[in-house]
Amino acid sequence: MAESQSRYARCCKIHLLSSQTDEFHLLRMKTDENVIISTLNIISIMSSKMNKPQANKDYWHYPRTETARKLVNVLNIGAVHSFVIFAPRRIGKTEFLLQDLKPLAIDNHYHVLYFNFHADKHNQDSVDSFIEQLRLELDSGFLSSINITEINLPWCKINLAKQSIADLDVTQLLSLLVAKLEKKHKKLLLLLDEIQELAFKRDHTWFIGALRTALDVNKQNISVVFTGSSRAGLVNMFQESKAPFFHFSANFEFDYFGKEFTDYLANKFQEITHTPLNKDELYQIFCKLGRITLYIRELINTLILNPGWTLDEALNYNTQELAEPQRYAELWGKFSDAEKAILLGISSGNQKFYTQKFSLFADGYQLTVNRSKVQYALKKLTSTMFIIKLLNENYQINDSFFQDWIVQQYITTNEVSNVEHT
Repeated sequence: MAESQSRYARCCKIHLLSSQTDEFHLLRMKTDENVIISTLNIISIMSSKMNKPQANKDYWHYPRTETARKLVNVLNIGAVHSFVIFAPRRIGKTEFLLQDLKPLAIDNHYHVLYFNFHADKHNQDSVDSFIEQLRLELDSGFLSSINITEINLPWCKINLAKQSIADLDVTQLLSLLVAKLEKKHKKLLLLLDEIQELAFKRDHTWFIGALRTALDVNKQNISVVFTGSSRAGLVNMFQESKAPFFHFSANFEFDYFGKEFTDYLANKFQEITHTPLNKDELYQIFCKLGRITLYIRELINTLILNPGWTLDEALNYNTQELAEPQRYAELWGKFSDAEKAILLGISSGNQKFYTQKFSLFADGYQLTVNRSKVQYALKKLTSTMFIIKLLNENYQINDSFFQDWIVQQYITTNEVSNVEHT
């Protein structure tokens, strides 16, 4: 039975953590009848729990209501017009922006435009995609009915009798958007997700400067929330003295969820399955997974698809599914000695990278390092998002499963080897 359920989980590729499950598609799957019945029962229960106005909402979403309220209140006061939020990927930044901050901002008479600079839409450059989204925004919804043919501002002039929307640059597009929104007594709130991606490509330099100018000249009518998952990338854009957005935004730290989040998931799980979960054990697993929101929700997903499994069984299954040992082995072979030494150091708690002790540590793994190589490797690993720098100045490997693989393959083995030779 357990094996058939596992096969089902692998082939089905559905996510019950969304309210958009396609029951007909599910029924077409050739799988264990009891699992189908159990899953459809859960879908039925979930549907009955949600009334129609909430149909598009994530049933499992744990709101950060106070965080959203704090940001909107400060923006309303006008003391700050821009925030930059740092947090690693997969801990719920985008979900917060779209499900908590955006609805509250709309209730406070903002027109909200969200864009993710990390998302790859049909291999189109993110800057081109953003500009295209601004053009579409001007020609859609209630904005399309607001007729403005000419704007004469100190920083830009627009004459739509002689120009088309396609001819306008980013400053003109945002200025026109602001002018239209003023007719409806609304301000614009831009939610710019993974903004650090712009810092990693030299051909985006012109756009970063243009965006800064456009936001500066319209700062009375445009508020911005930037987010990023690379501290190095955000430093390059916001904190260095020559950074394009230096002194532009106030920092806002985005906290990891605590036990209240996993307790919430456990309560939701029991509500729809009538099966209790050990809340302390669930939280311990959450911590083991680096408090990554996505991973613990995938674990709940696995439990739903496999009725009767324990938390440990679901964790072991997900670890095997997500760890991808073959890919990690290939990836490891491409790292330089200094990069490997840094990853091993982070995984074993040895982060004094510029000390003699670290050189000896690397030598124990037959890796040759020096100060310049370590410095270059740190810069490369952070810019490519393999590691992130935390507030306490320590580093963290972005993929906790990759770190587990490193520990299992090298650190544990090396410790055993050292014991055998003593």
